[in-house]
Amino acid sequence: VRWVAPSVKTSLGWAPEDLLGRVVTDFLHPDDAPGTVVRRDVVYSGGSLADESAGDLGPVRVLGGDGTYRWFAVSITPVVDEDGTLTGVAGAMHDVDALVQARQAALTERTRLEAALDSLLDPHVFFEAIRDGQGRIVDFSFTDVNQAASRYLRIPSARLVGTRLLD
Repeated sequence: VRWVAPSVKTSLGWAPEDLLGRVVTDFLHPDDAPGTVVRRDVVYSGGSLADESAGDLGPVRVLGGDGTYRWFAVSITPVVDEDGTLTGVAGAMHDVDALVQARQAALTERTRLEAALDSLLDPHVFFEAIRDGQGRIVDFSFTDVNQAASRYLRIPSARLVGTRLLD
């Protein structure tokens, strides 16, 4: 690390001078670091990035000054001199901790709901509306079917999911 924005104090609790001279990957959560290797290597080698997201490393957990980890979307871009020689890497981080926490909470709740619905003795299905070009609902497709509904309809749930109600 050669330079850090002063906002790192607010977002992670580090004083910029505490990070100077340190290795960035030392601040990544051990479970997240391996997933960044391929993209980091492309950028570090000065190679061409195949698409806009090639330098995107996030979201990853980053170590804060208080010893806890927060989720950040991280992107890195090669910095080259006028001859095209790699001279460094510029990185940007965006705090997405609240978003990741909310997504994880929603996934947990969805899993609980699915387990409850799957264990119901009564038939239960979820439908998704199918709309025409003007936005009017013209049909529905099965998106989830519990075992009771599958038994009631005498159609395996794997066959129902994705089919249209009118079919």
